[in-house]
Amino acid sequence: KILAMLAVLAIVLVLSGCSNTPITDNSTGFCDSLIILNFSRAIIWLSKLFGHSYGLGIIVFTLIIRIIILPLMIIQTRNMVAMQEFKTQMKALQKKYSSRDMETH
Repeated sequence: KILAMLAVLAIVLVLSGCSNTPITDNSTGFCDSLIILNFSRAIIWLSKLFGHSYGLGIIVFTLIIRIIILPLMIIQTRNMVAMQEFKTQMKALQKKYSSRDMETH
């Protein structure tokens, strides 16, 4: 719960740096000048490669980003599987030693 609250707070802080004014080379702010402007330039460039189709530009851009973060996704999946195995082992140990817990109380 705490991690989820921190994630929401981080998202709010990042998005609060964005504005609703048109984004140009003279835009200020972290979101506008570094992230949104460059991402939109990349999508426009990709769309020009695919016959001025913004839909294909967005799809290819999304695939590129997914490929870039693929190693992180693999690590996350491995950690999730390891945690599931750890959980089953913990449940087995709790079941095995549940009588000891009753004696100590």
